Amino acid sequence: MKYFLPLSLCLLLFWACEPAQIVENQRTTKDSSQAPPPPLDTFVNFRFLAVGDFMQHGDQIRAAYDPASGQFDYEPAFRYLRPLIDSADLAILNLELTLNDKNNFSGYPMFRSPDTLAHFIKAAGFDLLSTANNHTNDNFDYGLQHTLDVLDSLNLAHTGSFRDSIERKAIYPLLYELQKDSVALRLAVLSFTYGTNGIPTRKPGIVNLMDSLEIRADIAKAKAKKPDLIVALAHWGLEYQLQPNREQQKWEAWLRKEGVDLIIGGHPHVLQPLARDSSSGQFTAYSLGNFISNQFRPNTDIGLILELDFQKNRFTGELQPKGANYIPIWRHIHHYKQKPVADWIYTLLPISALLADSSNFAQLPQAEWARMKATYLRNQKNLAQGAGQERFLPATYWQGFPPIDSVLTPLPARKHNFRPRIR
Repeated sequence: MKYFLPLSLCLLLFWACEPAQIVENQRTTKDSSQAPPPPLDTFVNFRFLAVGDFMQHGDQIRAAYDPASGQFDYEPAFRYLRPLIDSADLAILNLELTLNDKNNFSGYPMFRSPDTLAHFIKAAGFDLLSTANNHTNDNFDYGLQHTLDVLDSLNLAHTGSFRDSIERKAIYPLLYELQKDSVALRLAVLSFTYGTNGIPTRKPGIVNLMDSLEIRADIAKAKAKKPDLIVALAHWGLEYQLQPNREQQKWEAWLRKEGVDLIIGGHPHVLQPLARDSSSGQFTAYSLGNFISNQFRPNTDIGLILELDFQKNRFTGELQPKGANYIPIWRHIHHYKQKPVADWIYTLLPISALLADSSNFAQLPQAEWARMKATYLRNQKNLAQGAGQERFLPATYWQGFPPIDSVLTPLPARKHNFRPRIR
């Protein structure tokens, strides 16, 4: 049986509800009249930063050791580059050493550095490390495996060496994704080396070598991931040569043909010109020199910070290169030959900011200043032959930085009563 309300009651209920409905409509109207959110920028900018070979010779390890705490302090090495590293969305470094927790450290020819170093690399702002180079096997299977364990514990991305074939198959090529302003930029990253100084890779470990058949298959796998860019980190060339050799040029042409967009090279320990293909936009840094080391051969105490800027259209997904800048840096050893090695301080300084500063903030000795300037001018002329532009930093860059002698790192109390063995 159906029930019907009298018409008068229906009208009464309608009139009783009407004011509330009017108020609600007014609220809706008020909300819709607020200013709309600003339109999203069509283009989102990304900056990649790359540096050269990170090495640790015996004197560097000795200088970083603090007997009072029994710990190693590497903060000064990165201190004056932090603003540059922090400005990048992705910072890449070539880790040309192995990590070691056995209290037995060494420099050349078997690079075995304390685990603590990786913590400072992470704190400095580096995101991605290449681990395929001629020193990857310097501590045999333990060094290869343990280095990866330490990097993984710090959530530091890495590629080039692997614990076994299963791991390589699962995570190589490395797919690295950047998120910025709700826009994603995807990189497929390859890493390989010409060799491992005659030390074979012990199974089940793997170090990527420069094998064209293998690399071609890896590039095909990278393309299948549909990245915005394919990046190759190549350990190649001849040491101490200011120009790329024919082998590097041959490999570069082949990698470009296979579809690699960006090549970042290491191993020569000196700077080599940058190159860009005018039609395709593909970019090559043959060698960024040393990032930090204890080498004293000509041109080994200068390195390069490479900054590559890209712009991605959030609506079309198109990615365009927007600029390639470089900043030469100088390896300075504070108190060098003035005090015992234990009191030396290894640090990296942007050269243009040094030259612009009449106060000589870093207090470089006159002889070192002259050597730095001569080395800089020689390499500046060489780099001018290639692509990219130098970015000059002003004298004000040093404002707010503490002196090199300052200790900024709170070191933990000594845990052991023994001194490390450093060779």
